Amino acid sequence: MALTEAHEKYEKLVEEEDRAIQQLEVCELAKNAMLDTFYRSEREPDQTTVKEILKTIHAIDQRLQSELLDLRLEKNSLARKMKKCT
Repeated sequence: MALTEAHEKYEKLVEEEDRAIQQLEVCELAKNAMLDTFYRSEREPDQTTVKEILKTIHAIDQRLQSELLDLRLEKNSLARKMKKCT
């Protein structure tokens, strides 16, 4: 892989990493909003439904965390290869 091509690939991975981090932040906001809504509700929401929604958000969060880890590993590996070329 040419150094220029490696740099372009690295930049693409950085952009994907940034996007994954933003998605994780959205998951955190969604969990907090759900918990806040549950707390502020005038009447008792159905806990089974609330739990199911939170678990779904949590599953998405875990998937995104795994994707972020894969991206970071790939980015690290590419950075090591580029370092050897310089």
